[in-house]
Amino acid sequence: ALVSPGDHPQIASSTFNPAYTVNRYWTLINNGVAGFTSYDAVFNFAGGDLDPGTDPFSLVAGNYDGVTWTYPAAGTRTITSIQATGLTSFGDFQLGVFVAIYRSAGTGEWIQASTWEILAGASWIAAPSSPSAGSGTINILATHTVTLTSGLSADELTVDAGGTLILSDTLTLSDGTGNDLLVNGTIICSGANIITGAGSFVMNPLSAIEIGSPQGIASDGSSGSIQVSSPTFDQTSDYTYAGTEAQVTGTGLPASINNLTINNSTGVSLGNPVTINGTLILTDGGFTINGTLAFQNSDTPVSRGAGSISTSPTANLVFGTAGNTGGAAFTVPAATFTSDPTITNLTINRTNSLTLNEQLLSVRGVVLCNGPLITNNNLILLSDASGTALIDGSGNGTISGNVTMQRYLPQGFGYKYISSPFASSAVSELDDDIDLAFWYPTLYAYDESRSSSGWVAHNNLADPLSPLSGYAANFG
Repeated sequence: ALVSPGDHPQIASSTFNPAYTVNRYWTLINNGVAGFTSYDAVFNFAGGDLDPGTDPFSLVAGNYDGVTWTYPAAGTRTITSIQATGLTSFGDFQLGVFVAIYRSAGTGEWIQASTWEILAGASWIAAPSSPSAGSGTINILATHTVTLTSGLSADELTVDAGGTLILSDTLTLSDGTGNDLLVNGTIICSGANIITGAGSFVMNPLSAIEIGSPQGIASDGSSGSIQVSSPTFDQTSDYTYAGTEAQVTGTGLPASINNLTINNSTGVSLGNPVTINGTLILTDGGFTINGTLAFQNSDTPVSRGAGSISTSPTANLVFGTAGNTGGAAFTVPAATFTSDPTITNLTINRTNSLTLNEQLLSVRGVVLCNGPLITNNNLILLSDASGTALIDGSGNGTISGNVTMQRYLPQGFGYKYISSPFASSAVSELDDDIDLAFWYPTLYAYDESRSSSGWVAHNNLADPLSPLSGYAANFG
């Protein structure tokens, strides 16, 4: 065997990409051996012979007989060798990566040639090797799941709708022609495995991504599961957080998305306000809300498995917006919250009813209701030294069920002026706050029609507490 430096002089007539080859070629001569039917050959090379970015496990051997190239089947590959099997002729041999159009042949590991097909003329044939950055376009087809189990570089990769790419190692995107990774289907970045490189990452509408990084996804690609410059995350796509340690959603999560799934037993924190147009799916773990979580038009805004929402007092919950009031009547699932939630504002903009669950929802700020809210007797308007919650009178909706209204008093001694915002309130509702049976009236109503003092005793338990009317109550 003879070894010559550099690529073969006739490499331009081959199907190899000359930028992804082993920079040497071999010449094998039959030195008088007769009667053989076939043979195998192992071609060894130094790591420095590989063009930059060439994946040694994607190499193929090409045999040039002086006129045409043929490509024998590949046997065992290592990082510095490749075996060519079933050879029946001699001549020159070049190692390289095909410039070929690849598509998935079925579900399997990326590194396995059997997972792929290449286009030969008008026909698809079994691929002699798996694709890499030196290949042509690469498509993962619908219903196929391809798993990347060892790191490699790729370019012009498309995951079709219904197809799935699972990363169990790092995928490096080369900056080639067009989009370097286009996601129409699903991409799963398991654990801390990432997508990186100089190439582009684009999620198309209705695609999906599963995120494993503790940093979630970043809008500038500086951290998290997708670490390429200016990745594109779509607003109509589905996002799943499924890490094995505590995660934040990250700055890359769009302000408006389709479905959001929380499947992390150690918890996920919402970094920026988000509107969910589909469903919040609480599969496992806590979802911590410090800002605004909004739901838009969905028949099922929340679906709960073993997960739950943890709210801080600064959180806001919004169901619908003006002009977007769709969605069927909905009841918040049982145990949706990790514990009885306390939030700042609750906003309802739904044509059909929203019913609270069995957990007591405490509001510190404003309840704005433009639609039917059924409290299930579990709504409380908080009051303390910092402020008092209220129901926004500009709302055109209805609130059904008991509402507990607090009023903070720096001291209880003497009469205090009060009024009720509720249409069906009665004096009896103050019975646990003041002594209505005391010998001297402890509650007065103000009657503007009286010519003398307008204050009249109002201690009868059945008497109404009318909205916009004034009362004086002695709390002790």
